[in-house]
Amino acid sequence: FLDALSVLLKEKTMTRDGYLFRANEICDNLYVVWKGAIEFVVEEEGEMYVTKTLEPGSVVGELSFFFSMKQTESARSKLNSPGASLFVLRHKDFKELVR
Repeated sequence: FLDALSVLLKEKTMTRDGYLFRANEICDNLYVVWKGAIEFVVEEEGEMYVTKTLEPGSVVGELSFFFSMKQTESARSKLNSPGASLFVLRHKDFKELVR
């Protein structure tokens, strides 16, 4: 299973301040941070606030991926960083694998 899963993973490179997804979206991808960092941010009264930062090895988007839930926060590459690299598993590829 793990060998088949690893073949499905694609690499995604994000530029500085690039967004993976925004609040209220359903994300159909599962991400694993490989290099760099991902910040979760919320917007209140026109200001952006970082609620948490995920480092390499962290998984992003799992609730939306498995349960089709809307994201409550936006996720972006960390500000003032060169960007981030992630491994991406598309939901449709995962469904094919577990059929």
